Amino acid sequence: MSFIERIREENRELSEKMLKLKDFMHTDLYVSLPAVEQGLLMVQLEAMEMYQETLARRLEIYSGKP
Repeated sequence: MSFIERIREENRELSEKMLKLKDFMHTDLYVSLPAVEQGLLMVQLEAMEMYQETLARRLEIYSGKP
């Protein structure tokens, strides 16, 4: 697997994890969590979004797209 393919795979896996976390955030279990834990999960999602943006930018650079 090439370097770019590994980044694409990492991005795909991250997207799946983000979707699962977003889905979880719409459940009764999430709502029942203490506010601190809910807040930490929101921070985690934000970090994942930043990470995904970084991967997307790297893919643009390595594929020659500005």
